[in-house]
This record gives sequence, structure tokens and C-alpha cells, in this order.
Amino acid sequence: MEYKPDIGSVVERHRLLWNRKLPNGILAKIDVYNQDFPNYADDLLRHCPDIEKMFADWDAYLNFYKDVKDDAFPVARASFGSYAFGAFLGAKITFTESGGWAEPLPDDWTMLEDLRFEEDNCWIRKQKELVAYFVKHGKGKFAIAPTETIDALNFAENLRGPQVYMDIYDYPEKIKQLMEFGLEFNIKLIELQRSIIGTYKGGVFDLFYTWLPGRAVWLSVDAYAQCLPHVFVDMGYSYIQRLIDHFGNGWLHIHSNGISLLPELVKLKGLMGIGVYDDPGQLRGFERLREIRSITKDIPLQINCSSEELEKGIRDGTLPGGIMYWVKGVDSVEYANELMDRVRSYRTKSDKI
Repeated sequence: MEYKPDIGSVVERHRLLWNRKLPNGILAKIDVYNQDFPNYADDLLRHCPDIEKMFADWDAYLNFYKDVKDDAFPVARASFGSYAFGAFLGAKITFTESGGWAEPLPDDWTMLEDLRFEEDNCWIRKQKELVAYFVKHGKGKFAIAPTETIDALNFAENLRGPQVYMDIYDYPEKIKQLMEFGLEFNIKLIELQRSIIGTYKGGVFDLFYTWLPGRAVWLSVDAYAQCLPHVFVDMGYSYIQRLIDHFGNGWLHIHSNGISLLPELVKLKGLMGIGVYDDPGQLRGFERLREIRSITKDIPLQINCSSEELEKGIRDGTLPGGIMYWVKGVDSVEYANELMDRVRSYRTKSDKI
């Protein structure tokens, strides 16, 4: 792979990590500051839905990192944005500099009777076109990840808007019916995209720059983080578990405000890893790592940290193993590669933090 010359060895490091066979070693993704994409998540969606321009942005962004010898893969996310999802079901969509935003469907529960997965929906066709274009033009240079799952309460929020949090109490059976449909819809959408993307060395690439063994599916519980944990137990667990069961394993993304859900989330069977993404105004995952690890035990993690925290932890031998550390804002490729030399030789002195 042109943008990841050492891809074979990095795949094997991921294989060890996500299979829980790297208890004392660590991986790292090192983000070097790129002035052309200072707000990379939004910048890479700024040209939606122009597929050629979207591809050009991803190509330039991933090319910038080809000399960084870290454990991240060059993965282009073939997506019009998480909040574009409703367009797949007929919602009106508009585009901003941060991607697509689909309006909530009409506030009428009769919509449940009309919901269908229809490949001739114009935006599902556009999604297929996007994936196929990225696969064709990115071949040999970088990998492709499908647009992410938007399931369970995330799915309901996409279609109903903020009122979904009242729907939980006012229309619980309707919400469950909507999430039941969302489960099957997401399975079909991911399978459709993966039929175009294919697999690599017995695994799949996904949008947080990882390679996952088997057919593991990327998951999110963002909407549940706005609720008390019992909402996930009552109206989330079964749908997400069935999604994991279909694909064999799951990799779960949460935000800092979702850490309170961890005692329930770790009960999911087939959970391959958990990524904790830091939010402004919240204690960072790295600062709560002792607490997180006490709950997640040996489940592999992805945790954000600074270069100073990574260096100190390596020097002191106190970084817990079985984790991929995501370091943001490093100034140079040279410094990133110096860090990676230490990352690859690191072995934790203890399983304790």
C-alpha cells in the first residue's frame, strides 16, 4: 500500500492487540499537524456531496501521513457525514462545510409503515457511487471504510431529531419498533458497502484508522450518553448485541460523557475494543484511565493522550498495555517517528496504572 509501506507488520500488531494478545505492549496513532486540514474531521467533509472533490481531499490528507511510521492505517471514510443518514430514508438533506444534515422525518408515527431499505433511494445509490469511486481511485494507495453504523437510539435520533429523548418516555413501543427497523437497515447498508470494499488479510479497515480481524462492525452509543444507563439497558443493549452477533464482533466508540455507560457496555458479548474520544469540558479518557481499566479489564482500548503523556509513560514504564494511544498535534514527522521507535520497544512494567 503506497501510503503505508509497512502495512504487513502493522496489520499483525493490530491482530495481536484486538485479539487481546498484547497485554504488555502498546500501539500508537500519531497525528502530525497539517495546516491544510486544521480541523480534519470537518475539513474532510467540506466538499460533500461532490465525490471527486471529497476523494481529492482524502487523497491529500492521507498522502501527508505516508512517511509517519505509526500504527494507524490510511483509511478514507466513505461518508457524507453521520447526520446525513436520514437521507437514506427519504429525509430532505442540506450540506454545510461540515457535511450533510438530514431533516427529521415528519412527526407522524405512520412513517413506520413506510420505512424500507431501497437500493434505488437516490442517496443509497449515491453512497454506493461514493464507495465504488473511493475503492477504484484509492486502490493501491489507501484503504476504505464504509459510512458508519447509525443504529438503535442514534438511528432514532437521526430520524426524529431531539424530540427522541421525550419519545423514550412518551412512545417507548414506537421507538423500539423504529430501532428494530434500524437494526436490519444498518446490517443491509454495511453489507452493501462491504461487498464493494472487500476484506484485507482476513479483516476489515474501519473509520478510526484501525484494522479489525474478521468482520467486526464499528458501533456508537453517542445518544445513550445523554441518558441514564438504564435507557441503554432497556432500549439499546439487545439491538447492539444483535448487530455484533451478525458480524461476529464489534468495536465500540464512546465519548467522554459516555464513560458512565461502561459497566453496562462491557456486558456486550463479542466486544473487540473500545475507543474513548475526548470531549471539551469533560475529564479526558487518559485522566480516567485507572477507572476505565478497572471496568473494561482486558478489553483493548483506544485512548487519546498528549505526546508528553506518552513520553513520560514510556520513560516510567507506567503506560498500561493492550491500548492504542492516539496522540494529536505533533509538530513533525521526524518527532512522530522517534516516538514510534519507543512505542514499538515498550513493555509495561506492570498491569497496574
